[in-house]
Amino acid sequence: MTSQAAADPIAVRAIAEQLMRSDNPMLVTAYAGRNREAPALIEKLAVLCGMRVCEFNTIYMNIRRDSPYFAGYNPAAFTEQADFGLMVDVDVPWIPKTTRVNPNAYWAQLDVDAIKRDIPMWGFPLNARIEGDSVRLIAQLIEIIESSATPEFKTKAAARGLALKTAHAQNRQKAASLAQAKGVVNAINPHYLCAVMGQKIDLHDVVLNEAIRNTMAVFEQIPREVPGSLMGLSGGGLGFSAGTALGIKLAQADNRVIHFVGDGSFYFSNPSSVYSVANQYGLPILTVLLDNGGWSAVKESTLRMYPQGEAKSTNQFASDLGYATDFAAIAEAAGAHGERLTDPEQVEAAIERCLAALDAGRSALLHVRITPL
Repeated sequence: MTSQAAADPIAVRAIAEQLMRSDNPMLVTAYAGRNREAPALIEKLAVLCGMRVCEFNTIYMNIRRDSPYFAGYNPAAFTEQADFGLMVDVDVPWIPKTTRVNPNAYWAQLDVDAIKRDIPMWGFPLNARIEGDSVRLIAQLIEIIESSATPEFKTKAAARGLALKTAHAQNRQKAASLAQAKGVVNAINPHYLCAVMGQKIDLHDVVLNEAIRNTMAVFEQIPREVPGSLMGLSGGGLGFSAGTALGIKLAQADNRVIHFVGDGSFYFSNPSSVYSVANQYGLPILTVLLDNGGWSAVKESTLRMYPQGEAKSTNQFASDLGYATDFAAIAEAAGAHGERLTDPEQVEAAIERCLAALDAGRSALLHVRITPL
C-alpha cells in the first residue's frame, strides 16, 4: 500500500467498532501535524467520539491548543484508565518504565511508518496496525463512525466531551498560575517570559522549541492554533534548532520564526555560523536563549539514577556552565540585534525591541537569565 492509498475498509472498520464500544478512549500522537490537514481531522475525530488527545515528544502541533479535547503532553496520566487507545504517527507514545497501561485496553496504530523500520526494538503492544498516510486513514475512520454511530454512542461521546472541556479549562488555569510570578533579577520565571511572548506574537508566527528542561514553559504559555506554527524536538541531536530555524525561514519567508533554546544546547548549534548565514542570506530569526547556567538535564538525570549518590552529597554534577558567556555578543558580531535580559520588569520592552528588529529584517537574540538550575 502506498502512503496515499486508502486502507482496507474492513481493517479500519474493526478499529472504528472498538472505538465506538469504548467508554474512555484516548489518542496519542507526535508528528501527525507534519501534514497541515491533520490537526483539524484529529479534532474532528475527537469531537465525534468524545476522545482526549495527548501528545508526547511533540514535534508538530497536532491539535490546536485551545481545543477542549487537547489533554496535554503526558499520556501516562490517562493510559491506566483508557479502554481504547489510538496511536497516530508517534514513535514513543510514553516511557514504559514510568507508565501503567490498562492491560485490557484495545490499542490501534495508524502510522506512516507502522513497523518502525529504523528502530531495532519497538515494544508497545498493539491489537491493530495500519500503515499509510494518517490524514487519509483518519478520514476513513471518521467516515465509518459517522455512518455507523448510534444515538447511544453519540450521547456517551457528548458526555465525555463535556468532562474534557472542564478538565481542559482547569489545565489552562494551572498554566496561567505558573506565569503569575515574574521572578527576580537574574532569575526570571520562564513561564512568565513565555506568556509575555505569547501575547506579543502573531498566530502565523512559527515557534521552534528546543528549550529542553523549559520545554513545557514554551508549550504551555505560547498558544499555537494554526497548523505548522509549532515545531519541537524530534529526538537526539541537541543544537538542531538554530539551523532548523533558518530552514523554516527560508521556506516561510513571510512568517516570523521564534526559536527557543537552552544555554547548553545553544553551544552545540554553531551559533557564529548561524547568524552569519542569517545575515548573508536575509533570513532573520529571533532566538530566545533561556540561560539557567548549565545543563539541567544532566543534573536531573543523575539525580533520577542516583537520588542519594555522591553527586548529590558533593553538589558535583559536571553540569555547571556558569554565566561568563555573553551570548548576545555572538549574535551582534554577525550583525544581529542582541539583548541581555536580567530584570523581569524589562521583559515586555526587551521582547518588543527584538520583534521590531526582526520585522526590520534583522536577526535578534534575547539572552535571558532565568531561574538557575
